[in-house]
Amino acid sequence: MSSEKEFINYLIKKLDKDDLTQDNFDHLRSLYLKSENGCKKEIDRYFPSHHAIINEAFLSGNFIEISKSRDILISDFYSVKATDIKRIFLNKLRTIKRIMNPTGLIISFLGPDGSGKSTVIDGLLDTRLPFRRKDYFHLKPIKSKSSSDRNAVVTDPHRYPPYSKMKSYVKLLYFVYQYNFGWLKNIVPLKIKSSLVIFDRYFDDMLVDNRRYRYGGSLAMAKFARIFIPKPDIYFILTTDAKVIYERKQEVPFEELERQIESYESIADGKRYFHIDVNRSPEEITKDVVTIMMEKMNERY
Repeated sequence: MSSEKEFINYLIKKLDKDDLTQDNFDHLRSLYLKSENGCKKEIDRYFPSHHAIINEAFLSGNFIEISKSRDILISDFYSVKATDIKRIFLNKLRTIKRIMNPTGLIISFLGPDGSGKSTVIDGLLDTRLPFRRKDYFHLKPIKSKSSSDRNAVVTDPHRYPPYSKMKSYVKLLYFVYQYNFGWLKNIVPLKIKSSLVIFDRYFDDMLVDNRRYRYGGSLAMAKFARIFIPKPDIYFILTTDAKVIYERKQEVPFEELERQIESYESIADGKRYFHIDVNRSPEEITKDVVTIMMEKMNERY
């Protein structure tokens, strides 16, 4: 322990117990003279109103002066201690409030290939928003091991056949585990830290395009599993006329694309799931998305 730390701890202890003797004072004075500047800083911190009394006493070696001032000195110390305790309490209270009412926002983009999810997400990432940070996740709340995953292009999402029912249900259980574990580990801390968490696709995609995920089980079972999946604050469903999207990408047959669009749009409820028509400029779409986000944030206050 440094001389100044030993000095201030010993001084406070002796004053608090009203046990400051000439021998104690002499020992404290030797520490004070050994590190005068350091001791003065500690005295200023713990005795802001009467630090001059202590400094003068130890500089002059006047034990009587500091002894008779014991009551006002200890009162000065406890006023600082009370302020420190109050500050610590208020900081803890703020932390609890942020945990109970996190200031971040979690959003997800749903829609068929070609609906412009990546373009809209890029627009959000480039927009100045009232969040401390922005974090991106693809499909699940698991941090990607590769920075190239975000730009990966799926050219044939229905290339492989569905899994058997048994394997599909095992995968479904694994999804429930991944979403809950990943949510607690990665998403909750980010929301507390006032982050905008952006998901490109989410579990709901499996209900619309189960073949993409090779899910061969009952859709009713997948809908039941969704009950146990943590949910973003807002889902943005990006669709428009099938012909417009098909001109952009032909990764699934036109009839399948029409079916997907109808399924996606049926989810929209204007409360948590918002439909966004993407047959417009990226700037207009991003503006609509931001407006909905800010309205959602205002509902909290």
